[in-house]
Amino acid sequence: VITVHEFMVTCLTVLPDGRIASGSADGSIHLTDLQTKSTESIIDRLGWVECLAAFSDGRIVLGCDDGIVRIRDPKTQTTETMSVHESLVASLAVLFDGSVVSGSEDKTMRLWNPQTGKSETLIEHECGVRSLATLSDGRVVTGNDHGTVLLWNPQKQERAAEMGIKHESKVNCLAAFPDGRVVSCSEDKTVRLWDWDPQTQTLDHETIEYDGDGSVNCLAVFRD
Repeated sequence: VITVHEFMVTCLTVLPDGRIASGSADGSIHLTDLQTKSTESIIDRLGWVECLAAFSDGRIVLGCDDGIVRIRDPKTQTTETMSVHESLVASLAVLFDGSVVSGSEDKTMRLWNPQTGKSETLIEHECGVRSLATLSDGRVVTGNDHGTVLLWNPQKQERAAEMGIKHESKVNCLAAFPDGRVVSCSEDKTVRLWDWDPQTQTLDHETIEYDGDGSVNCLAVFRD
């Protein structure tokens, strides 16, 4: 066990060099090397850090409860600030072209150009965007506060598909498999596996057995 934060850890991401970046309710972000068990603080006192994602060059993009999307470079210890959501940033991901997609409680998903710091695409939702995941073809899957999982083409600013059966509560986390399937977990105590069917233009799903009796808050998939 490695203790680095004063309060609960809210998010994690893995850097290309294998180190773990952790964000916390204490407003800090730490980098931890699991081999040496060494840690370093790269940012402090931001407010509640809600979500993290890593660029291929080792920079970290983070979202906080102040609605700001920031990029932190651990090497230079510099921080860039991008445009602001109107409410907390609940989810983030880096697309394969290097752009950043964010979901917020302000009911929007935004696509950002990290070079300019500007939001180039705005897609409105019916409620807060709680979670998101990216597919290898550039499409984005979102999960919202109403339990709905949606498939989007952000470049075209259009919805590609909506699942037929919703979760009964918030979709807390999403993750994508290498084969394009998506797994979701929810406060309704279920984990579901989704598969996009190009023939029917729908998302088919199956419920994965879960033995716990509480909300499922986070998940991740192995590359194998």
